[in-house]
Parts: sequence; structure tokens; C-alpha cells
Amino acid sequence: MKKITLLQSAFALIAAFMLALPARAQVASAADLFGTYKFTADVNVTDAGQALKDNFKEECDVKITKCSIGIYDGEIQGLAGATSAQSIYSVDTEKNVIIIRNPNGNGLWGGGLYMSNAEGGYPFAQENPYSDIEYTFDPTTKTITLPNFTLVTCDHANSAATIMVSYTNAKLTLVEAENVNVTDLSGDWHFTAATGGYNTMENSTLPTEWDMTLTATDDTKKAYNISLTLGDFAPLALTATFDGAQLTIPFNETYFDAEQKIGIVNMYGTARPGEITFNMANENLLTLTSGMTIAQDSISPEVKGGYMQWYMAGSAKRESGEVSAFTWEGTYKVKAGSIMKNITDYEYPEEFDMVVAYNADYDIYYITNFLGYDVAGLNYGGISFTLDDKNANKAYIKVGSFLKTIEQGKSYLSLADMNASTASPIEVTRNEDGTFSISDFCVTVMTYNDDWSQKHTFAAFYQNTTATQEVIVPFTWAGTFQFNVQNITVYNDAFEFPNTFEMEVSYLADYDIYLVTKFLGNDVASLNYGGISFTIDENNPNKAEIKTGSYLKTITAGESYLCLMDMNATSTSKISVTRNEDGTITMSDFCVTNMTYDANWNQSHTAAALYTGVTTAAIEEEVKPFSWEGTFNVKAENVTIYNNAFEYPTEFEMEVSYLADYGIYLVTKFFGNDVSALNYGGISFTIDENNPNKAEIKTGSYLKTITAGESYLCLMDMNATSTSKISVTRNEDGTITMSDFCVTNMTYDANWNQSHAAAAFYSGVKAEKGASSIEENVVNTPVLKAWSSNGVIYVAGEAQEIDVYDMSGRIVFSGIASQVNGLNKGLYLVKVKNAVAKVAVK
Repeated sequence: MKKITLLQSAFALIAAFMLALPARAQVASAADLFGTYKFTADVNVTDAGQALKDNFKEECDVKITKCSIGIYDGEIQGLAGATSAQSIYSVDTEKNVIIIRNPNGNGLWGGGLYMSNAEGGYPFAQENPYSDIEYTFDPTTKTITLPNFTLVTCDHANSAATIMVSYTNAKLTLVEAENVNVTDLSGDWHFTAATGGYNTMENSTLPTEWDMTLTATDDTKKAYNISLTLGDFAPLALTATFDGAQLTIPFNETYFDAEQKIGIVNMYGTARPGEITFNMANENLLTLTSGMTIAQDSISPEVKGGYMQWYMAGSAKRESGEVSAFTWEGTYKVKAGSIMKNITDYEYPEEFDMVVAYNADYDIYYITNFLGYDVAGLNYGGISFTLDDKNANKAYIKVGSFLKTIEQGKSYLSLADMNASTASPIEVTRNEDGTFSISDFCVTVMTYNDDWSQKHTFAAFYQNTTATQEVIVPFTWAGTFQFNVQNITVYNDAFEFPNTFEMEVSYLADYDIYLVTKFLGNDVASLNYGGISFTIDENNPNKAEIKTGSYLKTITAGESYLCLMDMNATSTSKISVTRNEDGTITMSDFCVTNMTYDANWNQSHTAAALYTGVTTAAIEEEVKPFSWEGTFNVKAENVTIYNNAFEYPTEFEMEVSYLADYGIYLVTKFFGNDVSALNYGGISFTIDENNPNKAEIKTGSYLKTITAGESYLCLMDMNATSTSKISVTRNEDGTITMSDFCVTNMTYDANWNQSHAAAAFYSGVKAEKGASSIEENVVNTPVLKAWSSNGVIYVAGEAQEIDVYDMSGRIVFSGIASQVNGLNKGLYLVKVKNAVAKVAVK
């Protein structure tokens, strides 16, 4: 994106305000022009442009749609064969023109080509740059006419250009209008100004943040009433329109304080009429595109008026409303601030999972897991979880619900309110930062009297309890992928081209985009403004595309680079990535080129290597069931001792236990010590959801008591803190590697504050599993006859103990049966005793 100066921003703000004029005909906003068009033009290729003539299109498909980064009114994709999108600055529905402020963006065409005027002038001339271009449209037919233009190459050193091709009679003819999906913006939104030096007024008494509530006034979701709350002013009532891409809020003599004449103005405070505009980046994020200024009129010699605050840029995030990105259904990680225990016969975990399920048939929510207990069977499907019908951020948990059976039909652990009664429900509140607060509650021992009336005895009191929602997605492109290459044709052996490599895809939640941050083993984030664009197919979530023309590696900074290109060593097409039915991922053929800049900053690409047959390893060969449960023999290459008052073994046993009732793993033995009693059953051991061969051990955990209630040996990360966890990785050879860690001497002071002193540092830690794992039993085992039909797995013979694993190594069924129902499509391992069979469910 071309850098915009402060002066340009001011002019841009004025232009946006001046466009608040009545719409005409069928084009009321940029969204009315969205669709697929046929580009046609008369093309005249010059002698200089013959070598690049394949880039010049006389006819091609063009798409006009919403801005992909949520900043501009829209973008034009594929104009005259351009490989990148041209941003639409604004649409003037009075003059029927599309305004293109920066027609060349960051470079729309390959080969160092730039768009220029009909005369082919240098488009970046300081005094008269090629900008503020207007495309005229017919409001009835939506046919768009472009002024005559050229594509040129540039001699930047001499501010000169050479015409490669001329375009005349260029038109865009509508083929099919886009059906714009209009999201309901109703709900509460919180605006935060951008933090740049000129985005807000220095030393202003007005805040840089404010709130607004939008309420749709009809079923089209295109008209809204707005209540805007700024600082100590009373809420301001406004109206707005929304076209599916841009929210427009008009103002005219609009005052927060009518008596003091404090209100909304344009940039220079010379006019009250105007409009505030937001573009929808996604259904939960609106970006301010017009700016908003607060000023006071001159109302007396003493009150001369002037600017009070301005918001040049910023964004509004949704906080409530019907948002698909938020649902109460899911798993919550709950943590108590403090627990007061009265009856110590039972365990009261400080941290636990709360699972909220949704029953679509009855449109109800219920809790199936709470305090580490499966509460579904005891409470007719689960504990009632009721949403507040007036506040979308509140819900209520029914008290008097059973948590655990003490004596069947006689006594139970029960959930009660803060007074150990069933008078009021427990409140769950979703906070502004996305965390949750749970009102104080009690656990009671509930017993039945002879007349079946209940008696509750206070057992434990939970206070200051908070939670975070665990987002579980069946499949996400975010992660690390290991690719194998069948063939590499090397054209330039000055560089190395690996035949296996990692591709890392990152998700930026704030912008709802994916980026490739690692490719061919190289960190490509900094070279490509955060990463290489990775776009998921809107119609098929198992397909994605990687942008070509991207940098892979610096050869000589500012001069030459390795670049990612399509199979023809051009950036004409993108690289497709496909997730197959068996879970493997295939990548289309691609080239690596050696790209060099000449003195005029023109790019030259020469093919360096061609990659073909790029795919991840077959799932059934790559991933085998592995159970972390068992005893591991751990050995450290080096132990650095800081406090020799204690013993630090270089070899010791680590025992990992699996609690099937809760679906969790715990370290119950470490350093040869039983650590279960000291850590509420054990030290948390969490397996990576995306890689079953990786796990993490929670730090800040107790290893040994020195003086009960006063001092302990603790397990900490390599920096003697609990900031990060200890990673445990199962390697290809079956060995286990553990990241470096510290043992600290932790002491409590009189106020129960902890103090940690490093006692020993462990490095080069490896382990081997002592007990045989599942895959060790797979080799040379009896034949098992198992097959699938109509989505059901069948096992020959009578009902018997069966374990079924998916290809990530997770158990999806365990029990006595002769068939297994309800499985998704995919490949599974079926295990009966020591026999294993692979079965594909289609």
C-alpha cells in the first residue's frame, strides 16, 4: 500500500465527508457494483513491450468485491490481467465515478509494469503523479468506462517511463452481480483509536475510546439506530445505513452537548454535515475509514471553540450480539481465586474444565462436565445452563445439581449458591476481554431425609472464579506441515533445495487472515510483511492458495532474492494446497526463482528449481497410536547445581497416568518422588491437539516438601519462572526429548507470597519409555478381520473389548462391542487385544 502523508489523509477525510449525498438509480454505494465483469479494450503493444506481451489482456474476467483488508470501499481484481488487486478509494454516486487514489498499489502487474496515463508519463512524478483516477459507471447497466491508459516500465533514477502497451476503449461489462451477504451488526461495539502520532489529538480531555450500540430497524439489516456514548456526554442518538461492506453514519448539526455546541464536524470544523464511515473487516470488526472529529463552536468571546478530539483511524470490535464467532457451547478452562474447605474428605480442584453442550432439538444448553466430574448422567443429560434473554453476555448455572455420587440414592456432592443453598443460580458473565467471571458458589454434601427432603451441608466455598473458553475447531489450516517432494529439477545449483521441508501457517485473529510464516525451512514472515498470503477457498475449506511472487530467502539484501513462483516461473497463478480425504495434503507444482533488481528496480526472474509431487506423508505411515501413559526413564546430560543442600538425580523415573473419567493425563512421579498428593492428583501433562507426539508439563508445580507449609522444591522453566511450560517431544526413533528446566527452592512468607531461588538447572534431558507402547504391540500380531459399511465399523466374531483410534492417535471408541457407529469419514485403527486392523470409513 502506498504510504499516505498527513496532508493526503486530511484531503481524504474531506473527500469522504463530501460524498454524503443522495444516492441515485441502482447504485447507492460501492457494494452495488460488486460482481463479475468482462474486461475489453483495444490493445496496442509497442516494440519495447513485445517481450512482455503475454501480460497484456485484451479480454479477461474481472471481479469487483469487498476490500480484502477492510480499509477501502472495495477492490478490482484482475484488471487488464493484473495479478494483484487495485483498491477503490471511494465511489461517488452523484457523479457516477469510482475513485482510484493509488492505481498501482504495491505493483499490480508482473515484469516491473506500472499503470500510467495515455501519454505514458512517469506515474510517480512528484509534482504530477498518476493518481486520483476516475472510472465512470452507468448507474443503470453498471457498465464501467476507464480512461485511456498505458502500462509502462520505469527508470526511477531519472523519473522516466517507457510505454509497453496502450489501452483504449477500455470497459468493464457486468456479467453477474455479487449477492452481498449483509451481516446483522446489531449489538454493542467498542471503538479504540489507532495509536499513531496523528490519530488522536494530543492532550485532549476526551477519551480515545468510545462505545456504540447498533440496532437494526428492519429485516434487511441495512438500516440502524445507533446510540453512541463518548466520555461523560449523554448517549447520542444517530441513524446509519449498511450495504454489507460499509457502515455509513450521516451527521448534520449533531451535538453531544447542544448548549455548549460540542459536536461532530468535518476535518476543518467548517461544516456540520458529513458522514462517518466504517468498513466491515469481518463480522466482529469494523475499521474507521473516514475519521471523526469533535469540536466546539465559538459561542462567546470567552468560549472561542476549537478542536476537542479527532479519530483519524481505529477499529470497533463487537462485544455482544448474534455473532457466529462466539457461542456458549464449548470447553471452558476454569480457575478459582481461592477455595475454603470445610469437609476435607473430597478433592476440590483449583483448576478444572467446564463443558457446555447444546441440544439443537430442544434449543437448550447444559453442562456435561464440572469440577472434574462427568455430570451428564446424574442430571438427566447435564446441569441446566440458561442464557439471559436480555443480556447476551450472561448465563446461569442451576444450583442443587449433582456433582458426584457419595452413596447411591442417599448422598451426593452437590452444587449450591454462595450461601450453600439453592435460592439463587450461579452467574456466568462474559467480560470485555473475552474472559468469563463465575459468581461465588459452594459445594455441599447433600443427603436425603426419610421424607426425601434434602439437607445440604457446606463442604467447600469457591471465590473469585474465572474462566477462558477453549476454542476447538475440527480442522484448522494454522499449524506446521511436513512436506515430502517426489522430484526437484535444479536449474541453478548455487542454492540448496530441500526434498523435505516444513510449511508453517499462522492465523491472525485480529484480521481474520492466514499467512505462511515458514516455507522451505526459511522464516518468510519479515520478508513478506508478516508472511505470504494464504487464502482458504470460500466454497471448500479443504482447499487453499498460496500467493506467488513472494520472497523466500535473501541472497543479497536489496539486490537478489529467492522467490516462490508458479510452475511456469511466473506469478500469473497461485499455488494450490488441497487437503485430501485421507488427511494428507497435496501442493501443486511450483518454481523457485532467483530474482534480481536492476538499477531501475525492475525485477528479473530466472528459474532456479522446479518442485513436483509435493505432498505430506501418507497418514497411515506417518502417525501411529501412541499412549503417553506409562513410566519413562529420564536422563540429563548436564545438571548445574546452585544450591547443594538438596540432591538432584541425573537419572530418574517419570510416571504419566491417564484419568479416563476426566480424559486427562497427569505426571504422578518425577525425580523418583510421588508428586500426586502435592499437586491435586498430579502435575498437568497436556498433549498437543495438532501433534500427538508433543506434550507439555505445567511449571510452578511441587516436586518435594522441604518444610510443610513453608518451603518446597518446585519444577520451573529454564528461566526459573512459570512463564512457559516444559515441552516433551517424541522423536522419530522413539526417544523422548525434554526441554531444559530448573528446580527452584520455593518459600512462603508471612503473607503467603512465593519466593523462588534457583536450585539446579537441567539440560540435554532425554527419556525412553519403559513400558511397551501400542505401536510396539502392532508388529507381528494376529490377523483381525474388521471392515466398514454405511459408516459403521464391524469386527468379526462376538462382542469383545475393542479400541478404535483415529489417525492422530486419539481413542474415539473403547468398549465391548461387535460394531462401532457414529464415526466421521476417515481412516481408523481397530485394536482387539494384540491384533490391529486399518479400516477406512467412507
